[in-house]
Amino acid sequence: MVSKKNAGAAAGNQIQRLPKQPGRSLHQLNAALDGIRRCCQLQRQRKECGGLPLEQPVRGERFDSGHCTSVFRQGRPNHRTHRQALAYEIGRCLALIHLNRLPGYGDPIQNNLTSDPCSYFTLKFEEGLEECRPHLPISLIKQCLDYYKENLNLLKAVDGPCIVHRDFRPGNIIVHEGRLQGIIDWAGARSSFAEEDFCWIEHGEWSNNPHIKKPFLAGYAGIRPVPDYIRLLPFLRLNRAIATIGFTVKRKTWNNRDSRIYQHNRQFLENLFEANL
Repeated sequence: MVSKKNAGAAAGNQIQRLPKQPGRSLHQLNAALDGIRRCCQLQRQRKECGGLPLEQPVRGERFDSGHCTSVFRQGRPNHRTHRQALAYEIGRCLALIHLNRLPGYGDPIQNNLTSDPCSYFTLKFEEGLEECRPHLPISLIKQCLDYYKENLNLLKAVDGPCIVHRDFRPGNIIVHEGRLQGIIDWAGARSSFAEEDFCWIEHGEWSNNPHIKKPFLAGYAGIRPVPDYIRLLPFLRLNRAIATIGFTVKRKTWNNRDSRIYQHNRQFLENLFEANL
């Protein structure tokens, strides 16, 4: 965990490494830099919780640490204990992020916080839906919108505003030599409700192995109570699917580079409405 005092040094360390990574487009570099700046700004705002888990510098060697996706999905069975310990530590890390409470929902950097989680969440949902409109069938767009409106009141009982990463998946969790180093890609971080970060655990980005999920939740519960995210899950997954599809359509990668995640989210939408017929 990088302290507030060392946040600038850690960010500088990341920026210094960025040009050395082959295959990155200018768009990707700008997005990475935006995430680093946002994390440092959030870091400076927090005074009571000891900082956010910025990526730690790895001394003495070129930084080429693997994402924890490979640890969870490709590890051999005799590495179960190691994977469970890592999952526990990642759960604690997410809980420490959520300890950073804020007075409202929205973008704390822009100082536009609101006390109503529905208005904040609806704004993000509508942005994603607009990106999907030229691409998805009108009937599917209508089903998404109707389902959203019918279930919006679920947000009245959420855990409360705190810093939320909003892209908490294995690809953004850095592991080096089996140890958690920190979290990257803070560009989408906002003041939201903790349940939003749990959507990734159930939306296909994480291993479904109970030997991973159980210690992850135990690690989180060791810091703060696990929010009741299950009741919100279909609603949150709808929002995630719309945001992801909109992202791939906007970048014109839905039928090439990002075809797998596009198909996964498109299939979720179709299955959701079949189940509700």
